[in-house]
Amino acid sequence: MEVDWTPVRWRLLWVLTLAFPLASTGLLCLPGESVSAFFAGEVQIQVAGLGQDQECQPEVEECFFGGQVYSGPDAEGHYTINWDDGDSQHRRVHHSHVRHAALDEACDGPTGPIQDHDTYVPSRIPCTILVKLQGGDSDRDWMQEAVAMFKTDYQPDEVVDGFEWYIILRFYDANRCEASFRSLAAAIRKCEDMDLEACVTSKYLRTIEYIGDDPATRRETGRTEFKG
Repeated sequence: MEVDWTPVRWRLLWVLTLAFPLASTGLLCLPGESVSAFFAGEVQIQVAGLGQDQECQPEVEECFFGGQVYSGPDAEGHYTINWDDGDSQHRRVHHSHVRHAALDEACDGPTGPIQDHDTYVPSRIPCTILVKLQGGDSDRDWMQEAVAMFKTDYQPDEVVDGFEWYIILRFYDANRCEASFRSLAAAIRKCEDMDLEACVTSKYLRTIEYIGDDPATRRETGRTEFKG
């Protein structure tokens, strides 16, 4: 007699999600990451087919240029940007005018300490990413391939599988967890509006989310490394 474990798996996933609610902090853009940022200088903008030099304003799309984060955000919320074209001017840009290039999300400003120390209870699990898959248990060979891919490509310290449609990845180092999350998110975005068969980067991926404290919260509370 074959036992249907589906209700048990869904109940486990439901309990895990309730016990460790999703974090809602913004995206901290790290040094070396590619961004699109506002250049607060004078640029040439095409008007009626003619190039005109104009002082840039944040609402003008042509005033955003590619670069990489050099440092930041500082206490006032500014990133220092290394522009792709090598321009040495206007490198200090407020975080509200900086977007992560791969993820197309606004870069976060400085994060202060958690305010409610009396009620805050840190997660007692490693940094955890819940991965929703494109397929499911009905194709066990496919599921085994997916698990093997995540283990090889992202090298999590723990993998919890056996669910339908989900895999749980756990990392003892919050920075490595964050890097894996961003890599997964970038892979998903590459395949938006594309034929799944033609987009290898998201063959197994549908969505991802953190379970429990996200990496930023772990760093703020001195828990970058999971000690068990």
